[in-house]
Order: sequence, then C-alpha cells, then structure tokens
Amino acid sequence: MHEPRFYVAPIASNWDSTSNWGIISGGPGGASVPGPDNVVYFDGGGQGRCTLDTSVSIYGMRFDPAYVGTVEQGNLPIEIGEDGGTFDGGTFDGGTGDIQINGSASFLGTRFISTKAELRVRNDFYFEQKPTVGSTELLVFEEIQVSSEDISRKYTILSQTPDTTANVVLNIEHGPAQEYDVDYYVEGNFLKWAGKPLEANLTPGDTLQIIYTVLQSPGFFHNRGTVTLNSASSRFYGGGINFYNLDFRQDGTTNLYCQIDSSAFIENTMTLQNGNIKTGYDASGIDSTLFVRGDLIVQSTFGAKDYRNTAQIMIDGEDEQTLVMESGGILPTLTVDKTTSNYLIATGTGPISVFGDLVVTDGTFDTGGLDIQVGTI
Repeated sequence: MHEPRFYVAPIASNWDSTSNWGIISGGPGGASVPGPDNVVYFDGGGQGRCTLDTSVSIYGMRFDPAYVGTVEQGNLPIEIGEDGGTFDGGTFDGGTGDIQINGSASFLGTRFISTKAELRVRNDFYFEQKPTVGSTELLVFEEIQVSSEDISRKYTILSQTPDTTANVVLNIEHGPAQEYDVDYYVEGNFLKWAGKPLEANLTPGDTLQIIYTVLQSPGFFHNRGTVTLNSASSRFYGGGINFYNLDFRQDGTTNLYCQIDSSAFIENTMTLQNGNIKTGYDASGIDSTLFVRGDLIVQSTFGAKDYRNTAQIMIDGEDEQTLVMESGGILPTLTVDKTTSNYLIATGTGPISVFGDLVVTDGTFDTGGLDIQVGTI
C-alpha cells in the first residue's frame, strides 16, 4: 500500500516535520514524514516553501499545476521510486545532491532547475516546456543520465524551449551490461544552451532520433550507435559536431531538408535516405563541410535539384571508403580528398549524380563503371 502524503504547510517550512504532511489535500498535518512507501503531492492545499533538511527516499512525487510554491533541494540527495515523478506546477530549485528517479519522469509546467550533481532517470523520460511571458529559465538541466533496464523501453524528449542560455547536457546512455538496442528521441522546436556540449553516449545498436529540432551548443559529440535526423527542419549550429553513424531520413518527403551550420565529422557511415541536406556558414563566414571518414550511402529517394540540397560533402577517411549510389539519388556536392594511394570505390545501381561540384583533390576515385552526372543533371 503506497499512501499519499500531501504537503499542507501554508508558509515556508522544512521537509522533516510531521506538522507539514497530511493524508488528504489541504487537510490537517500530523502524518508521518514521507518515506519509501509514500507518494508525495505538492498541490493547492499547501503553498508554503518546502526546504529539504534531510535525505529523501519516497515512492513517487507529483507537482500539481495548482502548486505555486517552491521546493528547495539544497545539498541533500533525493531518490524517487518506481512510481516516478510528474512536475507540472510550482518551482523545483535544485542544489548539489544527486537525484535518482527509478520510474518515469515527466517535466511539464514546473520551473525545474535541476541539481548541479547528477539527475538519473531509469525509465521513460519526457519534458515539455510551457514558457511563461518573460521567462528565461524555465527548465535548466546541468546533467541528465537516462538508463535503460527494459529491452522495449523508448525515451521521448519533447522540448519547446524559448531562446535561453540555459546550461543543458544530456548524457544519454544505458550501462555496459545492457546489450539490446534502444531508441531515443529528441523532438521539439529550439534547444539552445551555453556551457558544455551535448553528448550522446550510445551503445553500438542504439539510435538517437532528432525530430523538428534546432540544436545550438558549443558542441555535439556522438561516439557510438546511430543518430537519425528525421524531420522537416532539424538544424545544428555551434561548433565541434561529431557523429559516429549519421542517418538522414526525412520520413519520405523529399522536399524537406536539414541544415548544419558548422563543420561536422562523421567517423563511420553516413546514410542519405530521403530529403535534402544543406550546410550554412560557420562563425568565420566559411562554408561548413560534412567530413565523412567511413562509407557514404545515397539512396534513390534522396536529393533535389535546388537550393535545399547544397551541402558540402568531403570524403577524407584514412582507409578505403565506399560510395553506394542508388539510381535516382542526387548528391549535393562531392569532394574526394584522400591520401594519394587511397581509394573511394563507387558501387550500386548508379549513376553518380551530383547537383553541385564534383572535385577530386587527392586520392583515387574508382567509379566502378557507373556513369557520372554533374551540374544541372
């Protein structure tokens, strides 16, 4: 039996006081201080500020939209059990203690300033910004680690973030003991932060899907698994963008595009499935480039003959690389710049169609007998 505990204090007080806790909303105090078998509620029945003065271990936590008060963490740890947490009202003022949520976590209307230590979520993770007028710091994460213990678990991160300078780091991973594949999703309008880069630490079979999102940060680092850009307007700009496998997929709609405004490095395979890809300019006004160090796969549904498909793509891996070119696919541009004795070998149904320039600066481009079409095609 998981009994509720309602915070009922009308004025500022502390967590570790029985007079502040009731068994019904707005009811009398005197219930025991919440413990591992209790679900804690902050709602309209107690609007006082709540300051943690002891470590917290509870079964679940709810911030109701009617709550307008503040919960202040300080330096104390918080562990929320399998019932998870829903934050949809008031303010959570994080401190320096770890926060572990063993169930799902939903960050909705709460002005949630996370701990400067670690926020660990072990189940579904969801956040949606509901910015108020004049709000510049509605949701602030220092570091988030999402762990998976369920083979079928899906993670959704939905953000409608205003243009802020909040520090956000998503350290997305599940531990080395888990060998199964997990899909992660980042979906929203605008994610912007200063400070640390966004890190996607995935295991080899994992996929991080980035949907309808603008990402601005000092860097994006992705060293395992696959990142899929899957939207009408995914956009990266900032600096230090590194992918391992990059899969560009626009839900089959070929007149949409993704834009990358900083040079990006794809250390393994880049797959262009459908849509278009465009590079802009970096902070120095120089054309951005996608540097592909592994294979490049261009499927038949990728590419248009217009301004949306103008990315600068350079093949510059140290080892032999393969260009898989399917009939109907159109590369925006292609530059081969490998060591003199190194090869880029083309295969597929062809032809090798390039809307912009095709340049071989160094190395050998073996077309594999495929026809080459350059320019207006």
